[in-house]
Amino acid sequence: MRRKMIFTFLVLLVFRGANAQTWDPERIVGQAIGHSPRVRGNEDRVAALQGALRQAKAISNPEIGGITGNRTRMLAVGQRIEYPGKRRLRIRRAEARVEAARWRLVRSRHEVAAEAMAMLYRILASHRKVALFQENLAVATQLFSAAQEKFSQGFGSRLDVIKGQVEVARARRLLLNAQEDNFRRQNDLKLTLGLSPADTLQLVDVLEDALLPRSVRLDSLLQFVEEHPRLKEEHYRVQAADLDLQSAAMATRPDLDFDLAGGIDDDESRVELELRLPLALWDRKAGRKAEARSLAMSARSDSASAWLDVSREVSGAFYDYRNAQRIVRLFGPSLLDESQTAARLAQQAFQTGQYRFLDLIDARRTYLETAQEFIDALASLRIAEVELLRATGTLFEGETE
Repeated sequence: MRRKMIFTFLVLLVFRGANAQTWDPERIVGQAIGHSPRVRGNEDRVAALQGALRQAKAISNPEIGGITGNRTRMLAVGQRIEYPGKRRLRIRRAEARVEAARWRLVRSRHEVAAEAMAMLYRILASHRKVALFQENLAVATQLFSAAQEKFSQGFGSRLDVIKGQVEVARARRLLLNAQEDNFRRQNDLKLTLGLSPADTLQLVDVLEDALLPRSVRLDSLLQFVEEHPRLKEEHYRVQAADLDLQSAAMATRPDLDFDLAGGIDDDESRVELELRLPLALWDRKAGRKAEARSLAMSARSDSASAWLDVSREVSGAFYDYRNAQRIVRLFGPSLLDESQTAARLAQQAFQTGQYRFLDLIDARRTYLETAQEFIDALASLRIAEVELLRATGTLFEGETE
């Protein structure tokens, strides 16, 4: 049965006609996954266990030998036949281990994708802050010049000039910090993508693009828990441990060794058939069985613990997402527009002598703080969406093929 709700940002994000130099979310995620040592390590693990599966399907090779002498020429062929069911158990156990490794690979892809997307959103927020602080510096410089002009004309005070100078210095500091933060975050993303620090990142701005519908319910999210990559991995680990326990129980079941020899001995034709069965008299594999039994119990405990961890993570990510939505609404476009309008009106009132310079600074700072809060809230909301998708295991459709 297909999922009723498929939360996949690789489908929801709109491709905006990016050229070869433009990095949209889909390209960033693909590059990050392809360059991740964590993902490559899990891919190698899958390949190794697939090799182990091929080996598990193999049948033991026959043995051949011969005896020659003055009056003897004999040829012998030997073959081991496993006890019925042993080979099938070995194959099923190897298959379960491959499946567990595949789901671990899917989980690592989700994690790398979430990390790359969070980096992208933080850089986009940083871009907006740089633009905001550039505008703030231009306005602060303009106001400082106005305060100087008023003072030179005898209408203003020396204190207003000093305050204007302080505001310009403060605006420059904010801009420098934002630019430094932007450079650092871009460099982190370049390392994640395997790019050189000298490479230019032209990013598609998707900070306004929601990854989830506005109304998301916790109970609808929890239905995805059973299909979570981590729980799928634990399921197959339990299956492999159970099959290993069954294999341990069959370890004392005897394999059959037979040798067929034929040739000439003392000028007479001779054919011999030898059958051998081991007897489990002293070594009844008790230690092997106890080990397998304990490992199977441990795997079940790990699986139950993983289910609790994933459920708690989904719940926590949901409440973080819901809180991020509320904060965006608090500092939404309406409040931002109102604070910007108030700052503009305060500037006009100052120029006509209706406002003090201190009132103007207060209005400008209110707008600046509101704009910063809105940018941070928007980035936090996008990151909360990514974390919620990752927590539910639906960041993108992770195939195990």
